[in-house]
Amino acid sequence: MPRLLYTCILLTCAAPALAVDPPAPKPEPPGVPGTTPQTVLRLATSSDGLRFSEPGEVFVRGGSAPALVRLESGELLAVFEYATKTDNPNKSSLYASRSKDAGKTWLPPRPVGIRGLADKLRIGRPTLVVMPSGLVRMYFTTAEPTDRARARTGASIQSAVTRDGIEYRLDRQVRIDVQGKSSTGGSAGTSPAARCVAFWTDKQMMLLVSGETSSSAGGSRAGAVQQFTSRDGRTFWAPDRARQAGSIGHVLQLDGRHWRMYISSGGAIYSRLSSDGLRWQGESGACLKNGLDAAVAPAGKGKYLMLVASPVSKQDETAKALVTIAADATAAGVAKNDRPQPRTGDVGANAPQPVAPPSDTNTPSTSWDSFTQADFGSELGDEANEVAGDPSEALPSDAQGFAPVPDLSGHFDYIAWYEQNFIQPPGQNAYESYRNVFAAMDMPDEVFRDRYNAGDQTGPPAPWRPADQPKWEECFQAQQNVFEQLRAASQDPRPWSTEMTWPEGQDHLLYGCLLPSLNVMRGANRAMMSQAWRTETGTVPAEQMQDAVSTVLGTVAHLQNGTTLIERLVAFAQRNLAEENARWALKQGVFTSAADIEAALNMLQERDVPEIEPGRWILGEQAAHMDVIQYLFEPSQAGDEPRFRSDRWPNLSKFTNGLGSEEDVEALQNLSLDEVRGSIEAINAFHHELKANWDASWPY
Repeated sequence: MPRLLYTCILLTCAAPALAVDPPAPKPEPPGVPGTTPQTVLRLATSSDGLRFSEPGEVFVRGGSAPALVRLESGELLAVFEYATKTDNPNKSSLYASRSKDAGKTWLPPRPVGIRGLADKLRIGRPTLVVMPSGLVRMYFTTAEPTDRARARTGASIQSAVTRDGIEYRLDRQVRIDVQGKSSTGGSAGTSPAARCVAFWTDKQMMLLVSGETSSSAGGSRAGAVQQFTSRDGRTFWAPDRARQAGSIGHVLQLDGRHWRMYISSGGAIYSRLSSDGLRWQGESGACLKNGLDAAVAPAGKGKYLMLVASPVSKQDETAKALVTIAADATAAGVAKNDRPQPRTGDVGANAPQPVAPPSDTNTPSTSWDSFTQADFGSELGDEANEVAGDPSEALPSDAQGFAPVPDLSGHFDYIAWYEQNFIQPPGQNAYESYRNVFAAMDMPDEVFRDRYNAGDQTGPPAPWRPADQPKWEECFQAQQNVFEQLRAASQDPRPWSTEMTWPEGQDHLLYGCLLPSLNVMRGANRAMMSQAWRTETGTVPAEQMQDAVSTVLGTVAHLQNGTTLIERLVAFAQRNLAEENARWALKQGVFTSAADIEAALNMLQERDVPEIEPGRWILGEQAAHMDVIQYLFEPSQAGDEPRFRSDRWPNLSKFTNGLGSEEDVEALQNLSLDEVRGSIEAINAFHHELKANWDASWPY
């Protein structure tokens, strides 16, 4: 038995992102274009977001795969698939509606139009995210209209943005390919096989994709759920390879530290809870006993609204629905006969549609006006041919987030670029919580005499008594304030970035910020794990060990998402330290009871999480290289030709262990301008390739 439990601890560090589904799943009949509607969308309410009333009121007949989001204005936006009785491949299968009164009344649904979407693609399985700009970004699956084409090309996850809920613009930068046939293997009207779920965690967006995925960020696996993260909703990384098969569903953020996912299984809606958006723990009981697919949004103080699909019943044939879809419904309220002629690549409801003028303010229930003043350029950049805000406020980056290369004719401020893209602003940086730790550890070196800092012992850790280790005990007594401060700092939910500082008299080069001193952090974590084995009785309390492991892993979660290589390396070493001690604690009998083991496993599952963006530190390295090259070759005066700045060469010795030889200096002086620029391009290309490989590699 101990060996089995030991194995469980080992496997926890790579636990699947999604919990095991409830048993006895039932097939979920989709709303399939070209057939009689099989599902109906209903509304259910809850006061806690966990237990919902039985759905009664019909929202729309023929609807399925709902997406629901609360806008910044407080309105609700719903997008859903709709089963029409037409087999027209150009007919939109996504419809939208909005509510301005917490779901009591809704605007007449309109087909979703996506400007720029390829001709005749089947679209479905939407998920909605409110962006910081105020626009709403929709992620959805696309597939070819025929079985033969789908078997060849599979499906894709794509994205579009909207300011009113019905007129969208395609973001051509977002595309994740999903292999496989349609979800039902049926006619040309079937929905794409994959589905996706998008939501925000702090400043990162999570995108979960179920199906057989294939992308530059990872391999492919049938029926797998793959996790992607993004800082802008456009460029995605895979912190983990494809996970085991499982269901995914709409995600609702409960507060700053908790998220709830709603999945369907066995004809009911169940929930999972997460404290990081990466790992999920199933909650007991069903949220709703009758449901095939659900989306949830807050609908005012103490109220949650669920839009849920369920099978059509006989009563639904005569029941009054909140909304009905008119046969001549067109995007953005355009009359059928006034529809403009589609352009190449923009067909049917996907063609650009003129937006109707805002309705009279006295009749908001019929208004499809914009819910934000933000323009599409704030999300699509140059693709929208619009500029958001003052261009001088944002320093340029390329599509992958890299700093621009120096042109050597002017000065680019790489430090300002780094600060803008990497350093958290005051009040939003977890680094601030560790200042007290750094100050508390400003003690004589002899105080830090413990197993890991002093290296007095080798071999596996074991319980120790104060009388047997007086130096360790002295360290323990002197560091109580450090442990208290470290424990509090490790719980800080804010992201981490090391503050930028330079020694007095040193030129301000970005290179000088990429090696922050982390000795204090490393020493505090080592001391924490060493003192976790302290015992007066010979038995180490399970809570004491769990607290130490949790604290160290909390600091790891901060460091590993820092912006420098050294932070990632220290985080890697500290994670190994915590995990090793957790395994030895199990072997040494610290975790014995079922309750102790379950608590330890839950803690590891919550705290031991992978990096959000493994290759992000490479962006800073590239910028530092560009900064150094500019420093050495920029003109001494405006208008002069770029040349090697021999006067600046000695200053680099403050950042490196000495300088190159005289031959190196002579070689730099003899470089032509073309050779310098060629070197810049080669170094830049190297970093791009390195990041692409790093982001796609196995996380550990």
